[in-house]
Amino acid sequence: MTVIMIGSFFVPSFVLAQSKGLSLTVVPPLFQFTLSPGESWASSVKIVNGNDYDIEVYVTPINFESIGEGGKGKFIPLSTEDNASSTHSLAGWIDITQDPIYVLKGQSKRVPFFVVAPENAEPGGHYASILIGTNPAGKAGESQMKVSSLISTLLFARVSGDIIEEGRIREFSTEKSLYETPEANFTLRFENIGNVHLLPRGNIVIYNMWGKERGRIDVNKDANFGNVFPEKIRNFSFTWKGESNFYDIGRYKAISTLSYGAGARQSDFNILYFWVIPIKPLLWIVSILLIFITFIFLALRRYVKQALKMQTELLLGEDVQKVSPMQQRTVQQTHQKTQTTLPVAQKPQPQKTVTPIQVFRQPVIQG
Repeated sequence: MTVIMIGSFFVPSFVLAQSKGLSLTVVPPLFQFTLSPGESWASSVKIVNGNDYDIEVYVTPINFESIGEGGKGKFIPLSTEDNASSTHSLAGWIDITQDPIYVLKGQSKRVPFFVVAPENAEPGGHYASILIGTNPAGKAGESQMKVSSLISTLLFARVSGDIIEEGRIREFSTEKSLYETPEANFTLRFENIGNVHLLPRGNIVIYNMWGKERGRIDVNKDANFGNVFPEKIRNFSFTWKGESNFYDIGRYKAISTLSYGAGARQSDFNILYFWVIPIKPLLWIVSILLIFITFIFLALRRYVKQALKMQTELLLGEDVQKVSPMQQRTVQQTHQKTQTTLPVAQKPQPQKTVTPIQVFRQPVIQG
């Protein structure tokens, strides 16, 4: 039965304190190396006893692989097939003592080990761990590992050959598209579609709507524990908080750029947009502006009415002054009659035909 032990392999635990206040430290927490099929690689791990008493520890090579997207991993004990001739099991290639190791109180001890890749080793990434515990691990096929306290150091091996370094930004997004304050939570998912682990490095740059930089977030800067395993996806989360400035409200742009591979020769980028609008303060400002505009409109409307009324009264006053008192009384009487007397229809009078009178002149006869 395979035993799975979950732990975070991107942020190592240097010191482990469990039963009886045990304190152990392992240095270094991570080995990264390259070798060709048939080659060997040698190093040592340093165990530090931080207790005030002597301890006895055991070391055990174990296979390792990542699980999920949150930087977790699992340890898989060696099976009968995981031996020095295995084409993929890095733990089977490790040669390290199985005898108990005594470390005096307050002192440290180095434990050498060798990694020998077989001639038919598969090109690409291979991963293992060396567990250091207070009790020896169970034999292959046992249902559990008999350890009371343990720590580990990781080994990331790269076997030369047909190496594929290929990755991409699978997702770059924010928790929401609208924020009331200049801050945002970014999710960056990087997918490794090659056959060797990749460590993406880069940054996220945030610009306001005027194109001015308002923030920069480094991704895996000076870090060795952000690796993405082959055919896996790693989820990185970041939080950005900018300075509050009313003139910076509007549409923001964030650009994520990541480089990866040997010599960081490959890269990928992605762009997203989000809004920063202080809704509550903006509603207060809009409300005040609407009230002010309404007041100005009503005041202008009242002013125009008063001006028209005064102009009308002035014009009517000038017309009255131009009419004589007698004409004013005649107009008033005519107006009253028009209002009180109904007009009577009159029959049309026949038109008289006027015969034109012809005038004849007598001719004048001259003698």
